[in-house]
Amino acid sequence: MPSHLSLIPLIAIFAERDHIRASEEKILRRWFLASNAFSHYVGASETKLNQDLTVLGPNSGNIPGLLDQLLKDLRGEPKITAQDLERAGMNSPFFCLSYLAAVSQNATDWFKGIKLHRDSFNDNQNIEYHHIFPKKLLDAKGVDRYLRDEMANIAFLSQKANRRIMATEPAEYLAAIAESSPNRLEAQFVPMDEELWQIDRFDDFLEARRAMLAEKMNEILYI
Repeated sequence: MPSHLSLIPLIAIFAERDHIRASEEKILRRWFLASNAFSHYVGASETKLNQDLTVLGPNSGNIPGLLDQLLKDLRGEPKITAQDLERAGMNSPFFCLSYLAAVSQNATDWFKGIKLHRDSFNDNQNIEYHHIFPKKLLDAKGVDRYLRDEMANIAFLSQKANRRIMATEPAEYLAAIAESSPNRLEAQFVPMDEELWQIDRFDDFLEARRAMLAEKMNEILYI
């Protein structure tokens, strides 16, 4: 989570109100995701927090005003572009959205077919970040580490599956998955053009997957 300060307005709301309406829940969800994705509380964080709590008003009754204030601060409806994801890694404020994007597609582990929700896995099968094009192969090619570790090269798999792949060529293991369960790749926005799975097409793979991720992230922000 880019800023834990985004939890404070939520705490204030649920401390003062026994329930919120469905329409308010939708607005609050959108506010929470957008405020984190676009680093709302970076910078003058205390000033913005006090402003948001003031906007909420007595008994935290003005949830729509919270979103209105955020959009005003962001100067309109923010959109994630493929360019925003270039060289954006696991520390990016957009990274949590990439996980939510996969979950929204009912994404599963590529080998076991287990849904990616954390409670679907037992203690020794935690979800791990997996480099689709393995680090070892990219390092051997001299690929910049910021591109190597970019979120467009990251998928979510179980711990055992991640270890199973290790440094296998993506053209080899992705083809095996595509043959039996192509939907497992599609649910994590893997471009299905097999030419892009070749190590010398890594840049093209990243470009294609950035666009797919950005499109789904925007859908999540504006549901």
